[in-house]
Amino acid sequence: MLSSKFTLLYVENDPCTIKKFQPILENITKELYIAKSAEEGLEFYLKYTPDIVLTGIGLPKMDGLDMARKIKSTDLHKPIGVLTHIEEISYLERAIDVGINEYIVKPVDDDEILKRAINHLAKNLEFDINIQKERQLLCQQAKIEAIVDILSNIAHQWRQPLSIISTAASGIKLQQEFNTLNDEVILHTSDEIIKTTKHLSEVIDTFRNVFNNKSTKELIDIKTLILKTMDMLKAKLYDYNIEIILQLDDIKARYSESEMFQVLLNILDNAKDSVLKNEDDERLIFIKLYKKDEQIYLNIYDNGGGISENAIERIFEPYFTTKHQSQDRGVSMYVTREIVTNNFKGNIHVENKNYTYNSKQYTGADILVSFPLTT
Repeated sequence: MLSSKFTLLYVENDPCTIKKFQPILENITKELYIAKSAEEGLEFYLKYTPDIVLTGIGLPKMDGLDMARKIKSTDLHKPIGVLTHIEEISYLERAIDVGINEYIVKPVDDDEILKRAINHLAKNLEFDINIQKERQLLCQQAKIEAIVDILSNIAHQWRQPLSIISTAASGIKLQQEFNTLNDEVILHTSDEIIKTTKHLSEVIDTFRNVFNNKSTKELIDIKTLILKTMDMLKAKLYDYNIEIILQLDDIKARYSESEMFQVLLNILDNAKDSVLKNEDDERLIFIKLYKKDEQIYLNIYDNGGGISENAIERIFEPYFTTKHQSQDRGVSMYVTREIVTNNFKGNIHVENKNYTYNSKQYTGADILVSFPLTT
């Protein structure tokens, strides 16, 4: 039996049943909350956020399975057990559909039966906590990798502006030495340096804003975010001779800018690596942003020849990578899926695509991300 480190919400409207099981549950939990209706159960769930939920089915107004479905819609992995006398197949099928973890049929004459069921729910809880910790570590690792990558892009992008500033300063010094420096040259050179440093400052501001540690949802302009990302990547994309074709609708939605940027950066990084295999051909990456039926769609595809059948089935596995092991640990697409499915409540799909562009046939990986239009 696990130690009593968890809190439990027990939802039951029958006083006799509560009287029978309350002492048992109090003995094996850190804190026990008792609600006498599904409505009160949902209220207690939001108020106390218990680790485990145990409920009857035959409750007034809303039954226990409908309540469990509402809880699962907010936390899919929440351990929920049912304690009931109902054995009909239809209810068992509903319980499976909802995702009930334990279905205990009364009468429960042996206390150990209930304790074993709660113990099993607690093990589910422990397993979920460990999964959450691993997911957080993977997300942090992917974020660090993204920061390193974008810093590399910024450093690359800064070479030319720094060269302009250095040349301007050297020019002033040289003209001073030859007594040819005048007010017009000073003003012109100063304006050029101010303009260049302003651009450098804007790059840093963009980097700071999108890589803050906040996951707070706010109204963001997704098109503008994509354009900012392109601006940060343009120096390396130019060096790699990669052409970006944009087709972006104006869309604003309430999401974390930092998470949206990370999703975009991870997918673009994979597309970039894919097209770099084209040594003698054009290197194309297409980005489309549009909305349809209250859903936002972000579609990114390339002409890198596609992904092998084995790799495409495993692309979202943690630590799986199509690159050489020294290049990448393979967590970026896993984290991308976690952000899209868990935080955005959306979907992500990958397939190989054949298409025509400028009367020429291409094949490449096609990644489609969809998530609700939340304003």
